[in-house]
Amino acid sequence: MTSEEEKISQIFRKIAWLDKNRWKQHNGKTDYGLINFSHNDLSNADKILIHWLCYISDRQMGFQQIWDKGGYVYSDIVYEYKSKKDTVSLLNPDNSDGFLKRTPMDGYKFSSKSVVQKNNILIRNYEYSEGDNVDFTPRYYPSDIKSIMQTLIILEEYDKNIISYIAAIIDRDEHMLIKKIGFAMYLLAYFNIGQPKGVNYSKIIMEIKENKKKVLEILNDNKLFEEEFQYFLKYLQFNQKRMWCSLRDYVKSDDFFPYMISGFKEIGRDDLIERWKNMNRSELELPGDVWNNNPKFQKCLFGNIAGLKMNENSSKFIRDVFEKYKHCIVEGYPEMFDVTFDFVPKMCSSGMCDLCIFNEKNQIEQLCTKDTSKYCPVLLNSCGYISKCDTKECILK
Repeated sequence: MTSEEEKISQIFRKIAWLDKNRWKQHNGKTDYGLINFSHNDLSNADKILIHWLCYISDRQMGFQQIWDKGGYVYSDIVYEYKSKKDTVSLLNPDNSDGFLKRTPMDGYKFSSKSVVQKNNILIRNYEYSEGDNVDFTPRYYPSDIKSIMQTLIILEEYDKNIISYIAAIIDRDEHMLIKKIGFAMYLLAYFNIGQPKGVNYSKIIMEIKENKKKVLEILNDNKLFEEEFQYFLKYLQFNQKRMWCSLRDYVKSDDFFPYMISGFKEIGRDDLIERWKNMNRSELELPGDVWNNNPKFQKCLFGNIAGLKMNENSSKFIRDVFEKYKHCIVEGYPEMFDVTFDFVPKMCSSGMCDLCIFNEKNQIEQLCTKDTSKYCPVLLNSCGYISKCDTKECILK
């Protein structure tokens, strides 16, 4: 193994170590991705769908608002969506019994029909009282509203069940399965959405129905599916941050992975459980953002490696590095670089190079205790992860 190959291998191993501890930190924690459901009797597929709608709205807003307020409203919408035949009326601002309401400033908001119950997080952390309805507006409306409406209208063809939709993709073939599921999720919410200037309900519904027709043609024609899938791989896959975040959670999260497994059982597809458990995680793409695109981070890790050309699109850059060096990468894959969400603000942006695990001249020995009865100070310093010292799995020893 050349010195460059060894360096790349070590970078991916260290990223994998951080990622493993990231999920130890987040799984089962109420501050990460756990949804404030407004109903207690939702199916597993309903919960996955609500999670998907939350991630559609996850753009330049505090994630707590999305999971707490958005999750409450979206779970109310999904709850009624499953029992009502007329989907389009649920989000019609001219329907007094719908969930989309006009605001005095000519804007729009989602408003729940269910009211806040005692001890709900909305009472503890927000200015809500028991008996209030909940309002939520995604920052990027009306495009997010259109994506949500398109998702619900297309899923009508799959018994309004997002896991049935995913199962239909799994049934196609094994080749690049995660990528194909990602492509299908893109079709569901983002195909031909454009940038609507306002909520002209009649126009949006007409466009969505036309999109639905085209999406179903793609899904039902193997040749057309492959053509559109190849186009997705070439031009679109590295710009789908919210889709990759969602799919990652369904594959890796201890909170949402069980919903997928139980959801397969609910639709009588126990045969898909082992296939889901054995998904090739290296196909997951890095959800690109400002943190993993930080030039200081990229330059420190990859700047001295010959033949690597920095790319403004961090998702594509990390994929290119992985594909070039995967023959020598023992552990790690592109999506794991999303730990930069925690790492870069604490380390790169704060000039903490002396205590950086990627700096060959670091002074971590002065920080590391090698005491398994205590929390690892390196993880705490690097990413804020609270995890017990584990000398057996530590990559720094």
